[in-house]
Amino acid sequence: MEVSLELGEVLQGKYRVDRRVGSGGMAAVFAGRHLELDQSIAIKVLLPEHAATPAAVRRFLSEARAAARLDSPHVARVIDVGTTETKRGSVVPFIVMELLQGRDLEGLLGERGAFPIEEAVEYVLQACSGVGEAHAAGIIHRDLKPANLFLTVRRDGSPIIKLLDFGISKNVARSTSKKNEHAITADRELMGSPGYMSPEQVRSSKDVDPRTDVWSLGVILYELVTGVHPFLRETIADTFVEILQSPPRPLTEAHVPPGLVAVIGTCLEKKADARYASVDALAAALAPFRGATPLLVPELAQVEDGAPSTDAGVSVRTLHELPKRRALLTVMLSFGAVGLVLIAVAGLIKLRASREVQESPTPTSAAIAPPPAPESAAAAAPLAPTSSALEEEEMIELPETASTPSGKTPRSKAIKPKPPSSATPRHRTNW
Repeated sequence: MEVSLELGEVLQGKYRVDRRVGSGGMAAVFAGRHLELDQSIAIKVLLPEHAATPAAVRRFLSEARAAARLDSPHVARVIDVGTTETKRGSVVPFIVMELLQGRDLEGLLGERGAFPIEEAVEYVLQACSGVGEAHAAGIIHRDLKPANLFLTVRRDGSPIIKLLDFGISKNVARSTSKKNEHAITADRELMGSPGYMSPEQVRSSKDVDPRTDVWSLGVILYELVTGVHPFLRETIADTFVEILQSPPRPLTEAHVPPGLVAVIGTCLEKKADARYASVDALAAALAPFRGATPLLVPELAQVEDGAPSTDAGVSVRTLHELPKRRALLTVMLSFGAVGLVLIAVAGLIKLRASREVQESPTPTSAAIAPPPAPESAAAAAPLAPTSSALEEEEMIELPETASTPSGKTPRSKAIKPKPPSSATPRHRTNW
């Protein structure tokens, strides 16, 4: 497969090609830079082998026109459309789009299997928003599948679904849609992805209305909550037989709430009239199963212009274990709060004990400290109590009339007597 663009090439004087990020059956996608706006961009270019096919070019340009008409955060934004000449001299069209970093739901399904109910419902509800915007503009997608639901993040780290690939969309609002539809359908026998096509789309890709997208969203939701496909078989023919004739595999063993089983069942009714009439009706039925707390993906780094960094990705662990991480964080914070309370209580106890020690010295210390020495024998006489005096009185006061040789009269104060050396000192609260 020939690479259509060269790294470092500048398209139309403002779109620089930096690196190749992916490719499909008809187009390759490059990451680049809008030099005038200094923004990251994606450049989707039709491969040269298909650029020579008029129907392929029309389908490619139809994708750009359809996406450019939509103003929804859940649709990948188209910035510009142009053509470039390859080294061999052929002219190929390209589409300039917003650069998305993340994962499509098909890749995540292959890695982790079934999604938690609330997460699956959230993604399908966001897809309903993008599809509803398209339907309001008269555009039917006709190729909804997990590979075309791209999971990236907003500036606040919350996940957001972006709708991709309007290449085979049907524009029912344009007067020339029948002519364009015939030309595009003639180029390819199969219009759509077999496992996600509604019964009426299997019969005729031209004779569909918005309810064919409701069917596809029902298949996607079934696959997200169970990890398996409701109709897919070994061959396309066998898959079509299942879609046309057989009910989906029962959901009774998938631990899906009965109400959600009923919603999925309504989406997968064989007759279009029995399904939800619009994606808005489907969204209303899904709303009760939406999680109360928005999903967050804090692990995905953000670059300065708001787009996720180039190596950012949504890992299986990141989204699947967010509830567990929140619970663990709650437990850790609870233990931390208890620890702080215990430290505070211990500090108060220690402070109280320190104050008691200061206010109430131990008996041993009191016994060792001798009373103040009097300056004269006359002053010292009252300070020499006998053993019997100690037993009768616990406090001895200096007489107010006693005077010292200097003529000063000492203030009356309590003196702690020295207990007898033979007796064990008792604790006294007034010491």
